[in-house]
Amino acid sequence: MTLKLESFWAKPGFPVKSRLAPTPSGFIHLGNELNFILTWLLVRSRQGKLVLRIDDMDRERFRPAYLEDLFFRLEELGLDWDEGPIGPEDFEKNWSQTLRIERYAETLKKLLDRDLIYPCICTRKTGACSCESHQNPLDFPDLPWRILCKKTQVIQEEELRSFCGLNPITLPFSNHLFASELNFVVKRRDGKPAYQICSLTDDYDLGINLVVRGEDLLGSSLNQLFLARQIGMHYFEESWFIHHPILADNDGKKISKSTGNQPLRLSKNQVFEEFGKWMGWKKGPENLNQCLELFQETHSNQP
Repeated sequence: MTLKLESFWAKPGFPVKSRLAPTPSGFIHLGNELNFILTWLLVRSRQGKLVLRIDDMDRERFRPAYLEDLFFRLEELGLDWDEGPIGPEDFEKNWSQTLRIERYAETLKKLLDRDLIYPCICTRKTGACSCESHQNPLDFPDLPWRILCKKTQVIQEEELRSFCGLNPITLPFSNHLFASELNFVVKRRDGKPAYQICSLTDDYDLGINLVVRGEDLLGSSLNQLFLARQIGMHYFEESWFIHHPILADNDGKKISKSTGNQPLRLSKNQVFEEFGKWMGWKKGPENLNQCLELFQETHSNQP
């Protein structure tokens, strides 16, 4: 992987603030670890700040063992952060997304006030949603809410990749007004705020201006930028988004907690070795400090 970050490095005084945003819905795998290390390197090489922001709104798949595994693995790899929970107990008491339901409701209300939300009665079997013209009541129980997006405001992923022309794909698009999905969900059927609302609100409130994600979440970045523009979250609009290639197994399938497609846990030395291969370095790092040295050497000639 070759990082093309000339415009990112062109602002040496730009105060970088990023986050690690794992989901405790499974044990941490190599793909997560490579993302964590890359994010850490980008922040530390710019003397920025790093936040540990854990996405736990999906409590159906949450397990305490997954949360404990996350903190154990971060410590084992030597990854530190400047803001966020110090352990599982602190997270549950002070940092869980379930403690911020009212704040997410405020974001949804801003969309409501602009008449940009409608309830959806469709199921997967009904196909494309057309509920925006039915005027169903918003207080009807067990219905998800969707955001209104005109077809002219949506861009298909293949068009987007052609538009970007980079690997990894780097945003922002300063004048880009597209979402990646027509009328995407902003409130779930169970009444909980959808991922796009939680992630956007958290990143905005924390002052995040650098988001590092897999390329499979490119659509999420576009949807969140789309939402931010609708309700005036201008600070978020100016953030940088770096979308790196996802890690796949030998069959080309994405390594994922949600599908259960995960390799065996590697030792920390093996993780750093795999990170070096992922970055295309000839010399494999043995620890995090060597990763930082090699990373800075690689990008020392960039503006």
